[in-house]
Amino acid sequence: MTRRALVIVAVVIVILIIIDLVLVVLALQKTAPQPATTPGPIPTFTSPASPVPSPSGTVTPGAGAGAGAAAASPSSTASTATAVTGVAGDRMLSAVSATEAWRATAGACDGAAPLLEHSTDGGVTWNAVQLPASVQAIAGLRASTAHVAILGATGTACTAQDFVSTNAGGTWSPSSDPSVAGAGLLSGSVHLTSGSTVAAPCSGAFAVFEGNTTTTVLCPDVLVWRSGTGAWVHVPVTGLAALTVNGSSYTIARQGVAGCSGIAVDSMVAYGVTPASTLKQLGCASKLTSNGGGPVAIAQTGSDVWLWGGSSVARSLTGGASW
Repeated sequence: MTRRALVIVAVVIVILIIIDLVLVVLALQKTAPQPATTPGPIPTFTSPASPVPSPSGTVTPGAGAGAGAAAASPSSTASTATAVTGVAGDRMLSAVSATEAWRATAGACDGAAPLLEHSTDGGVTWNAVQLPASVQAIAGLRASTAHVAILGATGTACTAQDFVSTNAGGTWSPSSDPSVAGAGLLSGSVHLTSGSTVAAPCSGAFAVFEGNTTTTVLCPDVLVWRSGTGAWVHVPVTGLAALTVNGSSYTIARQGVAGCSGIAVDSMVAYGVTPASTLKQLGCASKLTSNGGGPVAIAQTGSDVWLWGGSSVARSLTGGASW
């Protein structure tokens, strides 16, 4: 080899030796002991968690569970609502079918707590359902196969707020639809399904029902009715205790009626009401106590009528004729 070729080979060998030395040094640094550090968290991989609401949030867990039964028409699921400022224990009842219904005691913002219960066995057993945390009292109740809704009085100011549950009271969500739970009495005023309020048209109002075009308010011994925003019509009804709707007529519960040892059930046409409108006798729930003039609730879906008086709930599958 020429002298020039020998020099080139020598240079290449030196370069390779330097590269080897650099690689050895790097390898030693990689394997050298490192100062101790705090271990970081082990990553986990899960689906996004559901939001957890605050106690006054939009969803509150409940204790009730159950499934809807046979379908009911929209008009049959409506129920009267009681005044939250009235006697603690005022009652509401909303029927879904012959076997399923919801009932509630109103409670009061400054008194007893409200109670909501659900039955799916014809009223044999009732399961308590937890209400939204902010609800101090209940002024309205309406149930169907799709959902149950309440008109609640919330917070220290007893502010009206509708709530809806689609899983039998398991969770609740506020509703912006003021008609979802029906009309109610709040602080002595009639809370309409439009969201507006009007003064009660009679003294001692204890229940209100609002249909598509009419509103009915119950007071001691007088039923007060109006169509749209027309004038109120006062109809004397002795022993008036509760009212529900059955298509174009009202089904009315009365106490202290001669010839009925329990709670009398009558009907009255729900349109064209005048002070001379009369009642038609349907039947007598003789097994129910008249409750000494205490609160009574009634609900109807088709020919199935539910009646809550005293400590018992009775059913009629014949439109109120037999119990």
